[in-house]
Amino acid sequence: MATSTDAPRPSTLSPARSNTLRAIAVALTIASAIVLSPYVPWLVLAGWTAALATPWVDRLAPRRDRRRTAAAMVTLAILVIAAGPAIATGAAMWADARELLREARATGTGRAALELVISEQQAPHDPLRLVSSPEALVAWLRSSGPEAWSVATDVVGAAGQIALGLVVFLAGTYVGLVEGRRAFAWAVAHLPLARRDVRRLADAFVETGRGLLVGLGLTGLVQAVLAGGAYAVIGIERALVLAFLTFFASFLPTIGTGLVWGPVVIGLWITGRRGEAIGMLAWNALVVSTIDNLLRPVLARVGKVDMHVLLLLVSMVGGLVALGPWGILLGPLVVRLLIEAMRIAMPSAPS
Repeated sequence: MATSTDAPRPSTLSPARSNTLRAIAVALTIASAIVLSPYVPWLVLAGWTAALATPWVDRLAPRRDRRRTAAAMVTLAILVIAAGPAIATGAAMWADARELLREARATGTGRAALELVISEQQAPHDPLRLVSSPEALVAWLRSSGPEAWSVATDVVGAAGQIALGLVVFLAGTYVGLVEGRRAFAWAVAHLPLARRDVRRLADAFVETGRGLLVGLGLTGLVQAVLAGGAYAVIGIERALVLAFLTFFASFLPTIGTGLVWGPVVIGLWITGRRGEAIGMLAWNALVVSTIDNLLRPVLARVGKVDMHVLLLLVSMVGGLVALGPWGILLGPLVVRLLIEAMRIAMPSAPS
């Protein structure tokens, strides 16, 4: 027979002890954030991916005892089809973009930098060229000496960080697909918030990921392909890296892709290629920069960030400055969660 001691007892913590526990919890939260900070972007990306891919796992494994197998299959498919190629290509393109920016700064004048951007000659130590041509790699190693060692060290270090991040991303995606609902239940039980409030914050998290990855991501990919193809047609050697930069610039509302094609048009004009400059201006202004207006109504059904366009722009730029490339994703996420938290705290205020 159950006794009265079996029933849950209310907390009898003294105010001093309660305050001490709160201070310890805050300190440990800060310490945990510091420990996890190198991989927070990968974990956020994994959370978004798991949320978007959960319906696939539900269809493959309606029974819970087969969920682990289905989650492993979906995670492997994400690696082979999307994550692996995207990260490998992005790493090479990022190295090429950094090299282009370094060379542009080294020119010393704006005109020389613009001429470099639209140059038809490939850089002698262009990362993509070195990877694809063993002969070029050997020649560069012989001629560069200490510079080659410095670049190789940077590449190896970056590759190691990306490899560890990819492992964290894949593990986080798999765990999210298998244990996502249990993790939400745990959060509801342990956070000092009502279930509906936790649900609203979780929905805002997923909404931001869907809007950035699906809505802005697919639009940016289309714009990058259209712009990069045009650059390749007129003989710009760095068409691929310019397309890569166009993809990321497209995330910025209003100005977006103009940050890339604007300097290209100016460079073509000042070097006497005025017919090509006019053609690039027309193509980018009338097609590349406006294609998002055609795609947005379609993609809005799948993903849209519930945030004013100006705030989205500022959060992306601010995130980029404060956190580097990952800030383009993390900046809007932090601001979107803040907006939702304010709506929860003041439900009677106008939206």
